[in-house]
Amino acid sequence: KMKLAILVILCVSLVLGTPEEGRAKWEKVVSELHKREFVEGNPPTPIWGGAPSYTVRVKMTDPADSPDMPDWYFNYSYFVDPSAPYKNIYSRYNIEQGNGDEVCQNIPNAPPTGTPCVALHSNDDNWLYVEWYSSNNFSQREYCCKCTQEIGAVKWNWLYPPNNSTYEGTYNGVDSYGAPFDAPPQGSNTANRWFIEGQYGNNYYATVDHYQQPVRYNEKKGTALKQWDFDLTTYEYQWNWLVDGPPPGLFDAPSDCDNLCHGWCRAYDKKE
Repeated sequence: KMKLAILVILCVSLVLGTPEEGRAKWEKVVSELHKREFVEGNPPTPIWGGAPSYTVRVKMTDPADSPDMPDWYFNYSYFVDPSAPYKNIYSRYNIEQGNGDEVCQNIPNAPPTGTPCVALHSNDDNWLYVEWYSSNNFSQREYCCKCTQEIGAVKWNWLYPPNNSTYEGTYNGVDSYGAPFDAPPQGSNTANRWFIEGQYGNNYYATVDHYQQPVRYNEKKGTALKQWDFDLTTYEYQWNWLVDGPPPGLFDAPSDCDNLCHGWCRAYDKKE
């Protein structure tokens, strides 16, 4: 009986990771980055989304890319593999009915714009897969294709060098454009802002507490914005994924989806 009890304990310890173990794994990856930021006197530069593994609901506003369908929602899952944190980064967007998402548009043979769509940065050698579904429960797939390996998930250290974001201070209730932080929880939210100058000006807002959860991300494309508003009432850390791995299938390549997407995806083909 004693041998059986010991065997059961060992099996459980091998299978079930804890949130604490996940945090400890991740702290080894980022502790030196954050130490450097504290020395400078500013808040530590946040990582994308505030954690290496989480799920959250996002309101998307994108008149820049979709003036006819500028507003929609998606459920976002994000995971950084702590064994290869600069290489293995996966994300999944479950994009709901009525979307004008640029990834899901203008692909021949695909369902029409506005159809529920999944954009998956998979664990299949960095392939981006695009899937279309009949409804927002994402159970009945209508079409699927492989898009490109040249567009990866957002890097967790996107705000760090070599991009060299700058801390722009604390904003009370509204962002740098004067727009209120109106995603749940409602109220006069306060957020710290970081700015990166790229192809467009990029602003990232995070809560002022030590959790540094995401509040808003936007970029200005000409005169129009592309903007994420994170619903923090839905935000869930997934620390156990860092120990046990994410749920089976969440970031896996879809079955029976070997055909290449055409249209805009082929613009990223490498030229000989």
